[in-house]
Amino acid sequence: MIVKRRYEYTPQCDGCGAELEPEYDYLDAVGAMKLAGWQIIRPQKMSPEWYHFCPACKERGKNDG
Repeated sequence: MIVKRRYEYTPQCDGCGAELEPEYDYLDAVGAMKLAGWQIIRPQKMSPEWYHFCPACKERGKNDG
């Protein structure tokens, strides 16, 4: 998820709660997640929800399935 606190957007892993450095723009936060190798998942095409997983949780998910 991306947590908004005042003027900052902080990427936070939906699996373990790990955070990246805050950004001042939503799209910069999305870009930071992509650069860090995070996985961004939308479970259903019509769902408004997105899930964000850090590399450690992404690997754990591959091993579980």
